[in-house]
Amino acid sequence: MSGPTQDPAMLAMLQHRLDSLAGQPSDYIKNLPENVQKRLRALKNLQDDHLNIENEFEAEVLALEKKYFNKYNPLYVKRQKIISGQYEPTDAESEREPEDEASIVEIKDEDALIKGIPEFWSTCLKNSPEFQELITEKDEEALKFLTDIRYSYLKEGMRTVPTDSFFNFFSPPTYPTDNEKDEEIDDAEDLEQRIEIDYENGEFLKEKLIPNAVYWFTGDAIEMDGYDFGDEGEFEDGDEDDDGDDDDDDDDDGAPGAEPAEKPECKQQ
Repeated sequence: MSGPTQDPAMLAMLQHRLDSLAGQPSDYIKNLPENVQKRLRALKNLQDDHLNIENEFEAEVLALEKKYFNKYNPLYVKRQKIISGQYEPTDAESEREPEDEASIVEIKDEDALIKGIPEFWSTCLKNSPEFQELITEKDEEALKFLTDIRYSYLKEGMRTVPTDSFFNFFSPPTYPTDNEKDEEIDDAEDLEQRIEIDYENGEFLKEKLIPNAVYWFTGDAIEMDGYDFGDEGEFEDGDEDDDGDDDDDDDDDGAPGAEPAEKPECKQQ
Protein backbone atom coordinates (compact mmCIF):
# COMPACT_ATOMS: atom_id res chain seq x y z
CA MET A 1 0.00 0.00 0.00
CA SER A 2 1.12 3.55 -0.52
CA GLY A 3 0.27 7.14 0.33
CA PRO A 4 -3.23 8.53 -0.29
CA THR A 5 -2.32 10.25 -3.54
CA GLN A 6 -1.03 6.96 -4.95
CA ASP A 7 -3.94 4.82 -3.79
CA PRO A 8 -6.29 3.91 -6.68
CA ALA A 9 -9.38 4.13 -4.50
CA MET A 10 -8.59 7.62 -3.30
CA LEU A 11 -7.58 8.74 -6.78
CA ALA A 12 -10.89 7.48 -8.14
CA MET A 13 -12.78 9.35 -5.46
CA LEU A 14 -10.86 12.57 -6.08
CA GLN A 15 -11.28 12.26 -9.84
CA HIS A 16 -15.03 11.84 -9.43
CA ARG A 17 -15.23 14.98 -7.33
CA LEU A 18 -13.14 16.93 -9.81
CA ASP A 19 -15.31 15.71 -12.68
CA SER A 20 -18.37 17.04 -10.88
CA LEU A 21 -16.78 20.50 -10.82
CA ALA A 22 -15.64 20.45 -14.44
CA GLY A 23 -17.17 23.08 -16.71
CA GLN A 24 -18.23 25.33 -13.84
CA PRO A 25 -15.68 28.20 -13.81
CA SER A 26 -16.38 31.03 -11.41
CA ASP A 27 -17.54 34.28 -13.03
CA TYR A 28 -15.54 36.12 -10.41
CA ILE A 29 -12.30 34.47 -11.57
CA LYS A 30 -13.08 35.03 -15.25
CA ASN A 31 -13.80 38.73 -14.73
CA LEU A 32 -10.63 39.57 -12.81
CA PRO A 33 -8.48 42.27 -14.51
CA GLU A 34 -5.43 41.15 -16.47
CA ASN A 35 -2.90 42.32 -13.89
CA VAL A 36 -4.63 40.15 -11.27
CA GLN A 37 -4.91 37.27 -13.74
CA LYS A 38 -1.14 37.52 -14.25
CA ARG A 39 -0.56 37.14 -10.52
CA LEU A 40 -2.98 34.25 -10.40
CA ARG A 41 -1.08 32.48 -13.18
CA ALA A 42 2.13 32.98 -11.18
CA LEU A 43 0.47 31.40 -8.15
CA LYS A 44 -0.56 28.42 -10.26
CA ASN A 45 3.03 28.02 -11.43
CA LEU A 46 4.16 28.07 -7.81
CA GLN A 47 1.54 25.46 -7.05
CA ASP A 48 2.93 23.28 -9.84
CA ASP A 49 6.37 23.57 -8.26
CA HIS A 50 4.86 22.62 -4.90
CA LEU A 51 3.23 19.57 -6.47
CA ASN A 52 6.52 18.48 -8.01
CA ILE A 53 8.25 18.71 -4.63
CA GLU A 54 5.36 16.87 -2.99
CA ASN A 55 5.61 14.07 -5.55
CA GLU A 56 9.35 13.86 -4.92
CA PHE A 57 8.71 13.69 -1.17
CA GLU A 58 6.13 10.91 -1.53
CA ALA A 59 8.43 8.92 -3.81
CA GLU A 60 11.21 9.10 -1.23
CA VAL A 61 8.83 8.14 1.59
CA LEU A 62 7.62 5.16 -0.43
CA ALA A 63 11.21 4.08 -1.11
CA LEU A 64 11.98 4.32 2.61
CA GLU A 65 8.86 2.32 3.47
CA LYS A 66 9.91 -0.41 1.04
CA LYS A 67 13.43 -0.46 2.49
CA TYR A 68 12.17 -1.11 6.00
CA PHE A 69 9.45 -3.43 4.75
CA ASN A 70 12.26 -5.74 3.63
CA LYS A 71 13.67 -5.60 7.17
CA TYR A 72 10.31 -6.29 8.80
CA ASN A 73 9.37 -9.12 6.45
CA PRO A 74 11.63 -11.84 7.97
CA LEU A 75 10.03 -11.12 11.35
CA TYR A 76 6.56 -11.53 9.83
CA VAL A 77 7.60 -14.82 8.21
CA LYS A 78 8.86 -16.21 11.51
CA ARG A 79 5.76 -14.95 13.31
CA GLN A 80 3.56 -16.79 10.82
CA LYS A 81 5.47 -20.02 11.38
CA ILE A 82 5.03 -19.77 15.15
CA ILE A 83 1.31 -18.96 14.83
CA SER A 84 0.68 -21.84 12.41
CA GLY A 85 2.73 -24.34 14.42
CA GLN A 86 5.43 -24.80 11.80
CA TYR A 87 8.08 -23.58 14.24
CA GLU A 88 8.39 -24.04 18.00
CA PRO A 89 10.27 -21.18 19.67
CA THR A 90 13.21 -22.10 21.87
CA ASP A 91 13.36 -21.34 25.58
CA ALA A 92 15.74 -18.49 24.83
CA GLU A 93 13.35 -17.01 22.26
CA SER A 94 10.47 -17.26 24.74
CA GLU A 95 12.33 -15.77 27.69
CA ARG A 96 10.79 -12.48 28.76
CA GLU A 97 10.32 -10.48 31.92
CA PRO A 98 6.84 -11.15 33.38
CA GLU A 99 4.45 -8.34 32.51
CA ASP A 100 1.84 -9.31 35.10
CA GLU A 101 1.24 -11.76 37.92
CA ALA A 102 -0.22 -14.44 35.69
CA SER A 103 -0.17 -17.84 37.35
CA ILE A 104 1.64 -20.80 35.84
CA VAL A 105 -0.88 -23.27 34.44
CA GLU A 106 0.03 -26.91 34.15
CA ILE A 107 -0.03 -28.23 30.59
CA LYS A 108 -2.64 -30.94 30.16
CA ASP A 109 -2.24 -33.83 27.77
CA GLU A 110 -4.81 -32.43 25.35
CA ASP A 111 -3.09 -29.02 25.45
CA ALA A 112 0.14 -30.60 24.27
CA LEU A 113 -1.59 -31.45 21.00
CA ILE A 114 -2.37 -27.81 20.22
CA LYS A 115 -0.27 -26.45 17.37
CA GLY A 116 0.75 -22.83 17.18
CA ILE A 117 -1.74 -20.24 18.42
CA PRO A 118 -5.31 -21.11 17.38
CA GLU A 119 -7.56 -18.36 15.98
CA PHE A 120 -4.78 -15.81 16.29
CA TRP A 121 -5.74 -13.52 13.41
CA SER A 122 -9.49 -13.84 13.88
CA THR A 123 -9.00 -12.74 17.50
CA CYS A 124 -6.87 -9.79 16.36
CA LEU A 125 -9.59 -8.66 13.97
CA LYS A 126 -12.39 -9.11 16.50
CA ASN A 127 -10.43 -7.08 19.05
CA SER A 128 -10.06 -4.15 16.64
CA PRO A 129 -12.75 -1.45 16.54
CA GLU A 130 -12.31 -1.10 12.78
CA PHE A 131 -13.37 -4.69 12.07
CA GLN A 132 -15.40 -5.72 15.10
CA GLU A 133 -18.78 -4.89 13.58
CA LEU A 134 -17.83 -5.94 10.04
CA ILE A 135 -17.34 -9.59 11.00
CA THR A 136 -20.47 -11.73 10.72
CA GLU A 137 -21.05 -15.15 12.28
CA LYS A 138 -20.24 -16.78 8.94
CA ASP A 139 -17.05 -14.75 8.73
CA GLU A 140 -16.01 -15.95 12.18
CA GLU A 141 -16.06 -19.58 11.09
CA ALA A 142 -13.98 -18.85 8.00
CA LEU A 143 -11.56 -16.58 9.85
CA LYS A 144 -10.68 -19.36 12.28
CA PHE A 145 -8.63 -20.85 9.44
CA LEU A 146 -6.83 -17.58 8.65
CA THR A 147 -3.11 -18.22 9.18
CA ASP A 148 -1.60 -14.90 8.14
CA ILE A 149 -2.31 -11.31 7.15
CA ARG A 150 0.41 -9.46 5.30
CA TYR A 151 0.72 -6.72 2.72
CA SER A 152 3.04 -6.30 -0.23
CA TYR A 153 3.89 -3.59 -2.72
CA LEU A 154 2.65 -4.17 -6.26
CA LYS A 155 5.19 -3.99 -9.02
CA GLU A 156 4.56 -1.27 -11.57
CA GLY A 157 2.31 -2.49 -14.35
CA MET A 158 1.17 -5.49 -12.33
CA ARG A 159 -2.50 -6.39 -12.71
CA THR A 160 -4.62 -8.22 -10.17
CA VAL A 161 -7.35 -10.79 -10.67
CA PRO A 162 -10.49 -10.06 -8.61
CA THR A 163 -11.64 -12.81 -6.24
CA ASP A 164 -14.30 -13.06 -3.56
CA SER A 165 -12.63 -12.41 -0.22
CA PHE A 166 -13.28 -11.10 3.25
CA PHE A 167 -10.85 -8.32 2.36
CA ASN A 168 -12.67 -7.29 -0.81
CA PHE A 169 -12.25 -3.63 0.15
CA PHE A 170 -8.87 -3.75 -1.64
CA SER A 171 -10.79 -3.83 -4.93
CA PRO A 172 -12.49 -0.42 -4.99
CA PRO A 173 -15.91 -0.19 -6.68
CA THR A 174 -16.31 1.79 -9.88
CA TYR A 175 -18.29 4.97 -10.33
CA PRO A 176 -21.31 5.38 -12.62
CA THR A 177 -20.45 6.74 -16.05
CA ASP A 178 -21.67 10.05 -17.43
CA ASN A 179 -24.26 8.20 -19.51
CA GLU A 180 -26.00 6.73 -16.50
CA LYS A 181 -29.10 8.30 -15.02
CA ASP A 182 -29.07 11.25 -12.63
CA GLU A 183 -30.60 9.22 -9.81
CA GLU A 184 -27.39 7.21 -9.63
CA ILE A 185 -25.59 10.25 -8.18
CA ASP A 186 -26.71 9.10 -4.74
CA ASP A 187 -25.12 5.73 -5.44
CA ALA A 188 -21.89 7.46 -6.43
CA GLU A 189 -21.85 9.40 -3.18
CA ASP A 190 -22.41 6.17 -1.30
CA LEU A 191 -19.49 4.63 -3.18
CA GLU A 192 -17.29 7.56 -2.19
CA GLN A 193 -18.12 6.97 1.45
CA ARG A 194 -17.45 3.25 1.13
CA ILE A 195 -14.11 3.90 -0.55
CA GLU A 196 -13.06 6.25 2.23
CA ILE A 197 -13.93 3.64 4.86
CA ASP A 198 -12.22 0.87 2.89
CA TYR A 199 -9.09 2.96 2.56
CA GLU A 200 -9.04 3.70 6.29
CA ASN A 201 -9.47 0.01 7.09
CA GLY A 202 -6.64 -0.91 4.74
CA GLU A 203 -4.39 1.69 6.35
CA PHE A 204 -5.33 0.31 9.77
CA LEU A 205 -4.20 -3.17 8.73
CA LYS A 206 -0.95 -1.89 7.28
CA GLU A 207 0.01 0.65 9.92
CA LYS A 208 -1.38 -0.83 13.14
CA LEU A 209 -2.70 -4.38 13.12
CA ILE A 210 -0.01 -6.17 11.09
CA PRO A 211 2.99 -4.54 12.82
CA ASN A 212 1.51 -5.01 16.32
CA ALA A 213 -0.53 -8.18 15.87
CA VAL A 214 0.45 -9.83 19.17
CA TYR A 215 -0.92 -6.87 21.12
CA TRP A 216 -4.19 -6.92 19.17
CA PHE A 217 -4.45 -10.63 20.02
CA THR A 218 -3.93 -9.99 23.75
CA GLY A 219 -6.09 -6.85 23.69
CA ASP A 220 -3.28 -4.62 24.95
CA ALA A 221 -3.33 -2.62 21.71
CA ILE A 222 -6.65 -1.04 22.66
CA GLU A 223 -5.03 0.77 25.57
CA MET A 224 -1.75 1.37 23.76
CA ASP A 225 -3.50 2.86 20.73
CA GLY A 226 -5.62 5.32 22.71
CA TYR A 227 -8.95 3.51 22.48
CA ASP A 228 -11.38 3.29 25.35
CA PHE A 229 -14.63 1.46 26.01
CA GLY A 230 -18.00 3.15 26.37
CA ASP A 231 -20.71 2.22 28.86
CA GLU A 232 -22.04 -0.51 26.59
CA GLY A 233 -18.62 -2.03 25.89
CA GLU A 234 -18.38 -0.36 22.50
CA PHE A 235 -15.11 1.05 21.25
CA GLU A 236 -14.48 4.77 21.56
CA ASP A 237 -11.46 6.71 20.40
CA GLY A 238 -9.67 8.05 23.46
CA ASP A 239 -7.98 10.77 21.39
CA GLU A 240 -11.19 12.69 20.80
CA ASP A 241 -11.72 15.85 22.81
CA ASP A 242 -13.95 15.45 25.85
CA ASP A 243 -15.46 18.90 26.23
CA GLY A 244 -16.17 19.81 29.80
CA ASP A 245 -14.64 16.71 31.36
CA ASP A 246 -13.50 18.63 34.42
CA ASP A 247 -16.70 20.55 35.06
CA ASP A 248 -19.55 18.66 33.46
CA ASP A 249 -18.96 15.01 34.34
CA ASP A 250 -21.77 14.96 36.91
CA ASP A 251 -24.15 16.74 34.57
CA ASP A 252 -23.49 14.35 31.70
CA ASP A 253 -24.09 11.12 33.62
CA GLY A 254 -27.48 9.76 32.72
CA ALA A 255 -28.38 12.78 30.63
CA PRO A 256 -31.57 12.01 28.70
CA GLY A 257 -31.17 11.71 24.97
CA ALA A 258 -27.38 11.53 25.17
CA GLU A 259 -25.94 10.06 22.01
CA PRO A 260 -23.19 7.41 22.26
CA ALA A 261 -19.77 8.47 21.07
CA GLU A 262 -19.18 7.84 17.38
CA LYS A 263 -17.10 4.73 16.77
CA PRO A 264 -13.91 5.13 14.84
CA GLU A 265 -14.62 4.64 11.48
CA CYS A 266 -3.04 -7.30 2.38
CA LYS A 267 -2.63 -10.22 1.85
CA GLN A 268 -4.49 -13.08 3.55
CA GLN A 269 -3.80 -16.78 3.75
